[in-house]
Amino acid sequence: MDIFTYYNVNKNMTLTFTRYLYNKDEVKLTFIECLLKQENLDECYFWIYEYYKTGYVRESWELLYKIYYDFYFVSNPGLETLIRQKEKMWERNHKLHYLAAIISNLVNTDSSGEVFIM
Repeated sequence: MDIFTYYNVNKNMTLTFTRYLYNKDEVKLTFIECLLKQENLDECYFWIYEYYKTGYVRESWELLYKIYYDFYFVSNPGLETLIRQKEKMWERNHKLHYLAAIISNLVNTDSSGEVFIM
């Protein structure tokens, strides 16, 4: 168990915290909410960077793909190519601006909850 994980023996519940002691699950949910609300790009960056910089590097990409397929794929199937291209570029040097480019595109793109609701 590391310093970012709290395990409650009595309730069989585990809480995991990010580097600034946010609940990991809340960070992911807040990021999704920010994207879908399309109000504040900087806030979207903050939440994904908090998740990424805590050590959830590969998980950040997995979260982006999940969000894309749940909320954006139906309306924007062509964005998948862009996401894959940016991920391949990221694999070479792990620069955060590739993640930021995708988020910037998603914030300015129409979403749909059709797949998420299924």
